[in-house]
Amino acid sequence: MPMRHLNTTAVLLLTALVLPLVGCGKGGPEGTIPVSGTVTLAGKPLPNGAVHFVQDGGARTVMAKVAAGRFSTHLWPAAYAVAVTGDAHPELLDENTGKLIPPQRIVPEKYMAASKSGITATIDSAHRTVALDLAP
Repeated sequence: MPMRHLNTTAVLLLTALVLPLVGCGKGGPEGTIPVSGTVTLAGKPLPNGAVHFVQDGGARTVMAKVAAGRFSTHLWPAAYAVAVTGDAHPELLDENTGKLIPPQRIVPEKYMAASKSGITATIDSAHRTVALDLAP
């Protein structure tokens, strides 16, 4: 029993020491600026997905999760090639069979690789919003 108490105490102490280091703010890494945007497919918000920003030359890649057609992240001021992935729904569990139902891909393959999508974005202090309207 003393070992369980020691483990609980150690976890609480570690949490108290680490939590202030993690922080609760919405700031990103040093030198980045907040960026937000929308993703639509044939004029409708992308239900689930991700936007991948690949800095020219491949120096950095940042992924932003898309929900209900919206995303937000922090990016370094730079030019980016952009890829978009998306599903009609996330992976689901069939309650009757217990099997996973794979997500239904809805973003055309041409948008899934930044090097082939043809989508670019330049981010700086004057350009913090990205609107992506994908054709089916």
